[in-house]
Amino acid sequence: MSKRNSFYLATFCLVSGVFIARLPVTIEHVASLAGVRAGEPDWQAALADVRELIMERYVEKPDEAALLKGAIRGMTEALNDPYTEFIEPSDKAAFEKDLTGRFVGIGASVITRDGWLTIAYPLEQSPAYKAGLRPGDVVREISGKSTQGLAVDECVKLLLGEPGTRVTLSIARDGLPEGQTLPVEIERGPIAARSVRGFRFDSASEDWDYLIDPKQGVAYVRVDQFTPGVASEFIAGLRSAGSARSLIIDLRDNPGGLMDQAIQIVDLFMDEGLIVSTKGRTGEGERYEARKGSLGDVPVVVLVNQASASASEIVAGALADNNRAVVVGTRSFGKGLVQRVEPLFHVPDAQLKLTEQHYYLPSGRLIQRTDKSSVWGVDPSPGFYVPLSDEQQRTVWTLRREMETIRPPVMIEGARMQAPPPERDRELASKVHGPSARWSDPDWVEQTAQDPQLAAALRAVQARLASGAWTPTGKPVPDQPVAIATVELTRLEKERERLERFLTRLEDRIAALAEGRQAGVNQRPTDLWDDPADLTGGRLDVFDRAGRRVASLDITGPDVERWLLDADVKPPARPGEQGAPGVAPADGEPATKPTDNPAGEK
Repeated sequence: MSKRNSFYLATFCLVSGVFIARLPVTIEHVASLAGVRAGEPDWQAALADVRELIMERYVEKPDEAALLKGAIRGMTEALNDPYTEFIEPSDKAAFEKDLTGRFVGIGASVITRDGWLTIAYPLEQSPAYKAGLRPGDVVREISGKSTQGLAVDECVKLLLGEPGTRVTLSIARDGLPEGQTLPVEIERGPIAARSVRGFRFDSASEDWDYLIDPKQGVAYVRVDQFTPGVASEFIAGLRSAGSARSLIIDLRDNPGGLMDQAIQIVDLFMDEGLIVSTKGRTGEGERYEARKGSLGDVPVVVLVNQASASASEIVAGALADNNRAVVVGTRSFGKGLVQRVEPLFHVPDAQLKLTEQHYYLPSGRLIQRTDKSSVWGVDPSPGFYVPLSDEQQRTVWTLRREMETIRPPVMIEGARMQAPPPERDRELASKVHGPSARWSDPDWVEQTAQDPQLAAALRAVQARLASGAWTPTGKPVPDQPVAIATVELTRLEKERERLERFLTRLEDRIAALAEGRQAGVNQRPTDLWDDPADLTGGRLDVFDRAGRRVASLDITGPDVERWLLDADVKPPARPGEQGAPGVAPADGEPATKPTDNPAGEK
């Protein structure tokens, strides 16, 4: 055999060997293509192909873990269910804190105020409480790190830690000289945030007050989340109320939680009947029946609003459907989904929160709200619909915060006394806790405390105790479901208008940058005024270029400056600077009168 023929033969054998080795893969690929052409795409194989192509040929070496986590998130997002989510190992602690109310830290509710972390109130018997932290204390530093401009979540991460470790806070407090701070060292410990509260905290007895009307025996219990053990907390609260003859359960703004805890609470009021049922994709589900009924026939009112969700809706809906309670307030949120948290064993501490079932009220109503729902949630009982305006809702939130504020006792001139509220909160604290407070009087609650929903609940139980019948105390509307739907429609239309205004401002800013304007020109200000006062309840006057007042607007919330930052406004030049304006005149006055306040009162 010639050398040339030997070369061809060797080459043929090599190619044949490669072909034979690749034959199974080729056949599989051809079969796969045939399946695709037959209308049977293999997305699982395609996902593997994409991963392999990226890992082998992408221009830079990819992070494989990031790719796979992105794929998991993509699968959960494709479900179009905001309640199904992938929980990464780094997020497990925060997720469990939200779910259970248990964590390791100092035990304080915190907010940001004027750019600084501020103590809203310490939790009961927490390390923060024992260290003497007070509502209104400004936390300037956490272990040497300034809190100025830090988001609440960033500050909370600095406060959390391992049991027994210490954190030092630099505290600015009313009564200290300007610029002076007080160092407070706190040992972190396990915290179990309380989910059941009375209508206000009595700092003198260091306990919650559950009897809102002691004379008629009306108890009030607020559940702010259905965390583990909340049913036991609920029972303990009722025991603290003594021999109450009626009960108000406040579930407003309660986002839900554990379904079993909601079932246990409902079971206290019913000795028979369906509480809730669940059903999954296969149609199979479970039914939960009442069996205890240890509280007898005590009259019950349940308060709900548009933020009452999930387990809150089980309690309100089950008691209403079984004629064990009337529901006062507005239509609830509409979250009728049952989720379970499953560990992902191949990645330690990773979890998947997965929606598996819908739940149904005893009437058979599915309360889950979807984009196409015209009916959802739990409605107030007929005649007990009590809507709130945005301003009224903010007032209720502010009042509730003060009612639940815990002020640890302090030593004043050798005597153990309640810590005084900070200057800015004293008027509200006096209203809530002062001798003139009349919480058993629905008129006072509505007009002075400015909580029409709680007032309606009080009137309802008081009338029930007096006459033996439920008397409507809500807004008289001819068609309550239509009125509820109208309110929701108005809210969504307002939200759409707000988004449209935001998009307009965004487009204006993009256009300004696209035009290549000089750096520093037409930049949005970061602050419009130095005054840190709360503007809620103030007034904003608007003047035209001739100095004539064109509008006088009441300020109904604290965020007016944030919204104005994106509007076509800027701080005026200082007096004496080029372009410094004069004062805007009052109605009927000449436009040339000098002033230091061109924008009017704020």
